[in-house]
Amino acid sequence: MFDTAYWKHFRNIFLFLMTCGVLYLVRFETWPGQLSTKIFWGGVLIAALMIVGQRRLSAWLSLFLMGVVAWGTVTAFGAYFRQAQIMVMGPSDWDVAAGCLAIFLTIYCTWRWGARPLAVLATLFVIFALVGSALPPGIGHSPIDVATLVNHLFIGTEGIFGIALNTILHIVFVFIILTALLEVSGGSGAVVALSMRLFGKSTGAPGKVSVAASALFGTMTGAAVANVIASGSITIPMMKKSGYKSSEAAAIESVASTGSQLMPPVLGSAGFIMAEILQLPFSQILLAAALPAFFYYVTLFASVHASRRNEGPETVSIPLENNQKSARGLFLLAPIGVLLIGLLGLGFTAATAAFLAIISVPFATVLATGKWLTFQDLWQAAVKAANMMIPIGLLGASAGIIIGVFSLTGLGTKLVNAVLFVSDGNIMMVLLLTMVSSIVLGMGLPTVAVYIILALTVAPAMIQADVAPLAAHFFVFYYGVLAAITPPVALATIAAASVADSSIWDTGWRGIKLAIVPYALPFLFVLQPGLLGIGDISDIIAAFCVAAAFSIFALLVTTGYLFVEIGKVFRWVFAAFALGVLTPSIQVWACIIGILLYGALLLWSLRPLRSPSST
Repeated sequence: MFDTAYWKHFRNIFLFLMTCGVLYLVRFETWPGQLSTKIFWGGVLIAALMIVGQRRLSAWLSLFLMGVVAWGTVTAFGAYFRQAQIMVMGPSDWDVAAGCLAIFLTIYCTWRWGARPLAVLATLFVIFALVGSALPPGIGHSPIDVATLVNHLFIGTEGIFGIALNTILHIVFVFIILTALLEVSGGSGAVVALSMRLFGKSTGAPGKVSVAASALFGTMTGAAVANVIASGSITIPMMKKSGYKSSEAAAIESVASTGSQLMPPVLGSAGFIMAEILQLPFSQILLAAALPAFFYYVTLFASVHASRRNEGPETVSIPLENNQKSARGLFLLAPIGVLLIGLLGLGFTAATAAFLAIISVPFATVLATGKWLTFQDLWQAAVKAANMMIPIGLLGASAGIIIGVFSLTGLGTKLVNAVLFVSDGNIMMVLLLTMVSSIVLGMGLPTVAVYIILALTVAPAMIQADVAPLAAHFFVFYYGVLAAITPPVALATIAAASVADSSIWDTGWRGIKLAIVPYALPFLFVLQPGLLGIGDISDIIAAFCVAAAFSIFALLVTTGYLFVEIGKVFRWVFAAFALGVLTPSIQVWACIIGILLYGALLLWSLRPLRSPSST
């Protein structure tokens, strides 16, 4: 039934109207945000069931479940106007029934869409809320009945319709619409074209083009696996053709694409939620992410250059559309500039700046191609945006269930106390425990879900240990992202290895080696908060110098080269200096002595180049 052209057309109409409705609500909202979030939840689940029904379910079962979702949406909508009554008398039997079905269908759709670890985790948390009173006092909680749970997760604003789904609706979706429009207009090709112009004729050109393209893609998508598939399908074959090993090409692409989630302005969609939790302007989050992203990609470029330094300059070419080859084609990237100007220059909100960037896309397309976007292009972009939003919306709703259970049972406070007890006040132990927790969760959960859970559980423990709040949140965010290239799961690594037809384990090991600096950056956030723009200009300069020194030492250890060749003995020496930078008591001396040694080696390497007369 769902395979027929009629139903496919109906589904696309629904997705198109969903995108248009969200865009209208975000820009011209005339009713409370809670009501918008409830309608958005219903739309996401119905759209998910349409697609899941086409793949795996019978048509009639899908239609029945859609009807249940619609009933749940109406019930949630009506509960908003009965808040005073519900607070006094509690939810009605119909409210409880609708809430139970809403929780079940949220988890079910999340499972069916493929985010099974998150669905299992949400289920376990619901079970914990209902039976946790039977557990020992240190773990358990006071009795919670079904009505109380439904009231908290479904009717209130701390569960499904909480901060995660609300932020996704009012901010993230607008950026996804912008991404879809840029892809339809040819922005993806312009990204590759710009990368080719910058690095197409240099040492290690194919690898550098891959890194640059992935970084620029990150300004549009902020999704690691999507970036691997989008840019890797072009750059990985290009690298292999130029002599790169399959595992090497896959590792470069996986690390570069994973970094796209750390690249402003999208920040893997988690940056918007971070701004809401910390109650900070999104522009401040962008500025905080700038220096870490700089060190991430500069060190990756340096690693690629070092690995190909003996090959000499290379020239690569990629077949592109004529408009993308020309300088005019770069106008397709103008909306990104509009976005950044709106955020950083004019101080607009993230949603307003993204809305202005969306408006600029048709004009940028005219400047680049001489043609206006057609209605078919807009239709395609709207449908594509809604399809891209479905999994993110499901993740936000399921993460809301977990967050709601945390707040209802007091589990978050218990976890914070447990981390502080195990670490015994040792800040490095707190950081190590947080790092392991973030990576383990990130192996099975999407970045947004990982960040939300850890931001509300482990990050408070770091803050209580006197870590700056912004540094604590970036700490968990970074390791949640890096889980995408950390074996054994490493979703970005698996995707890149499948494109390159290489060994997953070999690709994963090479990726870890390439990302040695990013793995250490979160510790520097804590030791040097100026790296995130915290403090005055002197703090920022000092943090930059410390991060630069560590990057130099780490690159010398992993590549054995940074403008000068070094042997195994000096690799061990600089490894000690790198560890010293991460040790607060000797950090300054490790930086000074290490840089002096590196400078001496540079001068010594230049000695044979001097002529006798000059000496």
